[in-house]
Amino acid sequence: MSHLSIHERRVLAGIERRVTAEDPEFARALAPPVPGRDHTHRRRQAAGSVLLVAVGTALLLAALAAHGVGALLAVALLVGVVPGCLWFAAEAFERRRRSRRSS
Repeated sequence: MSHLSIHERRVLAGIERRVTAEDPEFARALAPPVPGRDHTHRRRQAAGSVLLVAVGTALLLAALAAHGVGALLAVALLVGVVPGCLWFAAEAFERRRRSRRSS
């Protein structure tokens, strides 16, 4: 923003003040992300993925203990849960990469 003249900066600051006064939620949506502010979301996301893996593992062990049809269920769950967790992690890393690039 250093390439703007002083007059342009003042005009832009005035526009920002008016937008913030008229629609604060819209202004917050347009504001650049504040570093360290997104920790709660990341913690929830990490807890969700850990919970997903734990539930999948518990179901796998329960099905293996039951043998027979349970083993087939365990394999089906494993095939469904592991790719889901990997996709979840890949999405989180991609969002983080995009947010770092835009900062």
